[in-house]
Amino acid sequence: MEIALSEKFATAVCEFLSEMLRTRRVSLARGTEIAAALVPRLQDIRTEEEFHRAVRELEFEFQEMRQLSDELQLHSKISERKQMEKLVRDFAARELPENPSAAVKIMQDALQPEMTLDWLLRKYPELKFYKDE
Repeated sequence: MEIALSEKFATAVCEFLSEMLRTRRVSLARGTEIAAALVPRLQDIRTEEEFHRAVRELEFEFQEMRQLSDELQLHSKISERKQMEKLVRDFAARELPENPSAAVKIMQDALQPEMTLDWLLRKYPELKFYKDE
């Protein structure tokens, strides 16, 4: 799994830098500096959180990294939202026949734009139990 994650991080960096170069938001020299600072760190990164932290640390030296940091945060929120929706959908499909009111309430809460998976799991212990099964 570590190989897949490191490849994912390397791909994100390559796509970011290639887009920055393509749109001329950075010069070739500046893109090289950013890559030289970030790429060696990738082999030591094991989680998405560590990757986000490494990118944020480089923002102090390379303000262009702010855009990558923002994109990573957005991607993380979208991924969490998709994970939450899948969990709620699967849970509701199982619970609807036996406990429709609970299933509907969880689905309604999950639809709220500000809702997070963590909050739903704290509010509904049965959802957490289902997730852990």
